[in-house]
Amino acid sequence: MGWTADGKSGPALPQDLISASRAFEGSEDIAVARELAHSFLTDVQALHGLPVFERVMCIVELVVSELVTNRPQVRFRPLPADPGSQRRRH
Repeated sequence: MGWTADGKSGPALPQDLISASRAFEGSEDIAVARELAHSFLTDVQALHGLPVFERVMCIVELVVSELVTNRPQVRFRPLPADPGSQRRRH
């Protein structure tokens, strides 16, 4: 269960999903990424009436800062179709 776009409790549906994104290249300022996250969460609260606690806001900004700071080391790779096929053998 989660919050739907109309502020009611229930399963989230695809039309209820809210997102924001931006590509960062080169020496983008961490503050820009933090502001995007802050703005997104503020909009979620103001426009959609969904509660966003101050602690959540701080944690999201911290995670965004870490991801932007460490983006050269962060590599996303697709998961195998069968996770069991990639098990480590002892």
